[in-house]
Amino acid sequence: MEHNRLTDLSESLCTGLRTPTELISEVWTNIARCEARKRIFTVEMEADSRKKAEASFFRYRSGKPLSPLDGLPIAIKDNMDVRGYPTSNGLKTAAEPASHSAEIVLKLEQLGMIVVGKTNLSEIAFTGLGVNPHYGTPPNTVDAAKVPGGSTSGGAAAVGLGLVPVALGTDTGGSIRTPAAWNNLYGIKYTQNAFSSRGVTPLSPFLDAIGFLARHLDDLALVDAALQASDKTRDAEPSDSPLTILIPSHYFFDGMSPDFKEDFDQLTKEMAQQGATVIRQNLPEIDAIARVLGQYGNPVGYEAAANFPALIDDENGLSRAVSDRLASGRAIRDASYQHAIEEIDRIRTRFLAYFDEVSCVLTPTVLSVPPSLTSVQTDLATYQQENARSLHNTRMFNLLNLPTLAMPVPNKSHFSLSISTRPFSETALFSQAKKLEALISQCPITQKPPNGPTNG
Repeated sequence: MEHNRLTDLSESLCTGLRTPTELISEVWTNIARCEARKRIFTVEMEADSRKKAEASFFRYRSGKPLSPLDGLPIAIKDNMDVRGYPTSNGLKTAAEPASHSAEIVLKLEQLGMIVVGKTNLSEIAFTGLGVNPHYGTPPNTVDAAKVPGGSTSGGAAAVGLGLVPVALGTDTGGSIRTPAAWNNLYGIKYTQNAFSSRGVTPLSPFLDAIGFLARHLDDLALVDAALQASDKTRDAEPSDSPLTILIPSHYFFDGMSPDFKEDFDQLTKEMAQQGATVIRQNLPEIDAIARVLGQYGNPVGYEAAANFPALIDDENGLSRAVSDRLASGRAIRDASYQHAIEEIDRIRTRFLAYFDEVSCVLTPTVLSVPPSLTSVQTDLATYQQENARSLHNTRMFNLLNLPTLAMPVPNKSHFSLSISTRPFSETALFSQAKKLEALISQCPITQKPPNGPTNG
């Protein structure tokens, strides 16, 4: 099944060329061969997944599949409840099996998707590097010497290695999009509250969002379409507007590696030559949010400390790098937190005016290639510095509450574009992303032979 498209797998099940039981058997054959499986999966659900594949087989045989996703495998980040299994949240502390599945997991299962396991993550989903000292760090699937990105590190590894075609994760400041970028994957962060968070361990209720990782844009779109068909609360209208791209002229390039900056400038220049309208503009709202964070502190730190107070001083519960972040969040005063979220809400409202003139906002997803795993494991200062860099660009779109999709650039390992639209317009986001994908495939810079690993 390695690297098969979800769309192709769906078609093969619908046409009878393959059965769900055959597909799940292939999944487990691949997982059994994977040397890194114990660093990728915290929980494996082989018996349950085979039983659910049999039920899917009979639905197809009777001509009554639940959706185009029926019988397709998915991996679930282990900060989400799955009935009958403990939720580790990246920690080794014992947990009771969940009595109910998270609502988003239930939605996927009601569409017929088959959960094969729960995936490893950064401790309490609170770093962008993907390092986990308890279960081991999932591999970066492009360069094994690098960090995988986090916190949805196990999901990215499972997809990148072809163990599953799609993985479900969460994103509070870049936890889907950073590992997507560093593993040459597509990753989407939905608008906050696009899906219920029931059954998802909270890190920052103000910023937490749900999303998915896949190797292909059409695969994410297939999952989105099935979820949209079962939930009419979101904007279902695709965008037929021309591709008018807004590129902020600052912030997202601060500290960027020269290679990434050169590639981004050249790519956007070629996109304009291919017919896209590209507008570069100073966006004062970005500076305003940065000032709010500098003055009051980041709401995610405050909320994380409030959600995990017992872990702050638990020397055996968390690594030093994460416990230090929690301690910093505890230092934020209640009044400062309240001022921060009120100011950010006002800035969010002002920012929406840009979408009256443009179809999307485009930035680089990350500032540079991932750091080496050894460097962040052996030096705390390097860890903290690289963690801040890993989330520098992505966190801004959580703070603005914009649905955002990370898109790999062909033949440019770890180099990824970030495309955002107005809140709750995920259908339009996919429309714009497909136009952008077609556009960049025609740009000369993406045709150059790569110097290293490619997007595959």
